Amino acid sequence: TATTGDDLILVSSGEQLPGVPEHQLRLSGDYWFTSRWSLGGSVVAFSESYAYGNENNQHSAGTATDLQGNTRTFGGPGKVDGYAVVNLTTRYVFSNGLEIFGKITNLFDERYSSTAILAENSFDTGGNFLADPDDWTREQFDAPGAPLGGFIGVKYRFGAKKPRS
Repeated sequence: TATTGDDLILVSSGEQLPGVPEHQLRLSGDYWFTSRWSLGGSVVAFSESYAYGNENNQHSAGTATDLQGNTRTFGGPGKVDGYAVVNLTTRYVFSNGLEIFGKITNLFDERYSSTAILAENSFDTGGNFLADPDDWTREQFDAPGAPLGGFIGVKYRFGAKKPRS
């Protein structure tokens, strides 16, 4: 017989795993303008996912009383919203095996959380450590997704065949 209490929750078979979205979509494609130059793009999309610590998928913000009669206040919804990100790529292949490439990630600078965890915060709003655990707040900590980024690189392929002109 399982009991639930302050740090225990009852998890049943079939609950969705925290940090793993139920639905994912990945689309990508490249268009070659010439035999040497291409432009491509991708879209990655994820449905909402549960925060770690919400293994039974039932967390909600607010006040709850555990089986020992202790009342606690919990913050955060226990999940992160779904999101979609658009990326662009380009590359140019020289005849000697040398290639230059570029990539723009999160083209529209989408603000999103990639995952979250339910935990206790041992710091006050001023950033001071609270020595007494009874003063800690129970919150959801979100991990922000990567912002707009750009990358440029060079690649060399040893023994590469000359591309068609």
